[in-house]
Amino acid sequence: MKLHIEPLEGLCDERIDISISELPPFGQVKLSASMTLPWAKSVKFESYALYTADSNGKLDLSEQKPDTGTYDFIDSMGLIVSMKMVNGKLKDIIQGISIQDSLFIDMAAECEKEKVCVKLER
Repeated sequence: MKLHIEPLEGLCDERIDISISELPPFGQVKLSASMTLPWAKSVKFESYALYTADSNGKLDLSEQKPDTGTYDFIDSMGLIVSMKMVNGKLKDIIQGISIQDSLFIDMAAECEKEKVCVKLER
């Protein structure tokens, strides 16, 4: 399994393209994303989506809707825009907001017993 994410480094509003190759034909894939804010490390955000690869073992998030997950539309940014706060409080986010440090997003793809992880920097 090869996870392709471009760009790995960019601005927060820069579009991310996500695709996966070398999957089993019609293989089930779980994609997940998680992050904390540099100024509020105790607050965690997460999202996920389950997909079925095509007959060639490929998946392109800009062309395919997830089977299920935190979003249900075709968009390579779906994992980003559908992130939900899973712990922490809103007050923790609004205190000490800073743009000085980079934001890191951990992305993972799992299929059968294989898992690939990538860290994005924004």
